Amino acid sequence: MASVPNGSYPSLDELDQAASDSTASAAEGQAAPDDSTAAPADDNSTTAPQSDQLDQATSDESAAAPASDELDDTEQNTVIQSLGPVITYASQGIPVIAQTGIYVNITDTLNVHALNSLSGATLRIDWKQLLPDQSVTVGSMTYELPSDRSLFAADIPLAEGYFLGCHAEIAQGDVIRGQCWVSLGLKRGTGPNAYRQIELCSGYILTNYAVAWPGGKTSDSTEGKGYIAFYEPGPFPAGEDLSFTVPTNTRWRPKGLIAALTTSAGGGNRTVVLVYQFTDNSLAFDIAAGNVQAPGTALGYSCQAWGTIPPASGGAQFLPIPTDFELLAGWSVATITEGIQPGDVWSNVKFTVEEWFD
Repeated sequence: MASVPNGSYPSLDELDQAASDSTASAAEGQAAPDDSTAAPADDNSTTAPQSDQLDQATSDESAAAPASDELDDTEQNTVIQSLGPVITYASQGIPVIAQTGIYVNITDTLNVHALNSLSGATLRIDWKQLLPDQSVTVGSMTYELPSDRSLFAADIPLAEGYFLGCHAEIAQGDVIRGQCWVSLGLKRGTGPNAYRQIELCSGYILTNYAVAWPGGKTSDSTEGKGYIAFYEPGPFPAGEDLSFTVPTNTRWRPKGLIAALTTSAGGGNRTVVLVYQFTDNSLAFDIAAGNVQAPGTALGYSCQAWGTIPPASGGAQFLPIPTDFELLAGWSVATITEGIQPGDVWSNVKFTVEEWFD
């Protein structure tokens, strides 16, 4: 039997026709043996099939194969993909192919956690589910977030079915990186025994950047770059030193402190010391100014990651600070002025930190 000629065949009918034509051509090209010269046939030998038998076989194969017009659109345009398991709902008995999904029931919730430092920020949560009746439903909720860095938590009820996706974005507020961190997860059970079983997505969200599942990622609140926070506190009471406490659920990396100290005429020389303190006020780090300050003078202090202490210049003193020292909630950055007097006053304070939620 001759092989099918090489080529492209857009339909099964044309493929069958090409096979039939090739078989007929091969059969016609074989000369029939002359009766006078042909050797007598051996009764035990196998007789080669004739061309009409080949045509019949080909016709039978063609009849067994479905014609292209009998194939529906799905079969004619099949694309092999990596799919999840076939899902059959008992109420329907109809198999449904689900995209990446997680089965949930009515006791499960979409658990929302958020930490925020921006006043007036509104968080929007959207989610999508595949229900037992094979319909897809979407939901949306908005929340006004507190700006005191306290943990915001909410549980969104879910219907029974497959959880297909969710995302969190800022619906109102001009948020930059480091000001609002959100985590979405699936919570199992109710009451005191409920627990977050699956972390879906988490990270800092911006005005034009959301966190989402699937396709997103989970990022801890201390990963990557933090928010550069700039504080100008004051005025400060006379006779008191500076002190800045790390807020709740927050981590600081001090970047710089600039301030001026005006001393009263009484008392002796003052020596300014910059300190990092633990919650019990014990010292984690300290650095003293290179020069004393005399009574009745005004002097500026610049605390930066200098590496080495520059000499005092133009009525200013310079204090180096660590570049990567991180302070946890409840720790503090402060000055301890040796010899401070009741009339001494700190002013023009500018304090910069890199800040994360923790």
